Amino acid sequence: MANGLTPKTDFFSHLKYRKTCHLLVTAEADEPDEITLQEWRQEGFVVSYIAFGDGGVEFVRRVQAHANKISVGEQYAIVAYASPSSPLLSSLRHLPRLLAFIAYYPPQIPASTSLTYPASVSILIHLCASTTISKVRTYVYEGVRPGFAEGDVEEYDSVAKELAFGRSLTLIRKAFGVPEVDVEGIRDAWMDEVGGDAAKACAALPGEGVGRINLPTLTGGFDREGLVGFYRDLFGPSAPFIRARLMSRTAGQNQVVDEMVVSFKHDRVVQWILPGVPATGREVRIVMVSVVGIKGGKVVAERVYWDQASVLVQIGMLDPALVPDGFGKGKVEGEGRVKGKRKLRMPVVGAEQANAVEWGEDWDGNVNELCGKVAKASVS
Repeated sequence: MANGLTPKTDFFSHLKYRKTCHLLVTAEADEPDEITLQEWRQEGFVVSYIAFGDGGVEFVRRVQAHANKISVGEQYAIVAYASPSSPLLSSLRHLPRLLAFIAYYPPQIPASTSLTYPASVSILIHLCASTTISKVRTYVYEGVRPGFAEGDVEEYDSVAKELAFGRSLTLIRKAFGVPEVDVEGIRDAWMDEVGGDAAKACAALPGEGVGRINLPTLTGGFDREGLVGFYRDLFGPSAPFIRARLMSRTAGQNQVVDEMVVSFKHDRVVQWILPGVPATGREVRIVMVSVVGIKGGKVVAERVYWDQASVLVQIGMLDPALVPDGFGKGKVEGEGRVKGKRKLRMPVVGAEQANAVEWGEDWDGNVNELCGKVAKASVS
């Protein structure tokens, strides 16, 4: 066309500009935790660090001065760790163009009776279990201490930190109006790439903080080299012979959780599920759960769970009727008693668990059978 627009071009898109998502990070340390800053940069934010210094009014003024340097028409969010979060919570009305404020374990939280937070600012507070709960959106983390989200302090806790990071990322993206990341597409594309060329796929991963672990067998890898070896030598040879049916999927801002029914014939060694176990020729059906972590548009971690006892029962390596000596000597109440004692068996099942998940209410098995109380299944 003469004006340079194609028929599919939205005229108004030419009037838009790419929004810059500014993020101000502040903590007590004079020097920032570069790993934390890089995590935010990987998510597309322009990140600046402001040290707490001596705190007080002077600190708040430095934050205001930095915010004022942001171009007119652009907005910003703040992530504050520990001491800096308290004075900033009290000063949100004096921070124009602020879209979101994330506070990690603030020493003091202003009383809601003496302070009203601006409605234009999305606020999220992460607290330790011993801290007083605020009336704004708050998450409490059990068993951790202040500092759990800072990788350069002794109190760092990776599990709580990752959970809090995902929640913070969700709120900030929503405040900026950033389109949701297609985490499902990223996850599925990664699996296709690994299946085709594991070395090429793993080469694109970050140098640190990546890994896959299959919890029942502790197989996998915790860096690019380890992952290449796992996918090439342990996962790859059996992958074409394993079938997986997706039963449910839950997708968040930075992870995808899949529930699958996985089946295969154990006619070859499957190293990542049954390492070192010779082929038995038996059919196996199990429920498997995969938790895939995504950062900066890339898969960085995967944890995989399944019931290994169910696998062993199905290949004949574990007999539920063979209970070790010393168990079951006390009297028990209920059904299934032999001379005042219940006849014990291992509390494990085989393919029934996969059948219950896949067939749902059409499953013709019984629930609570291991408890000695049989009830018709009703699983949806």
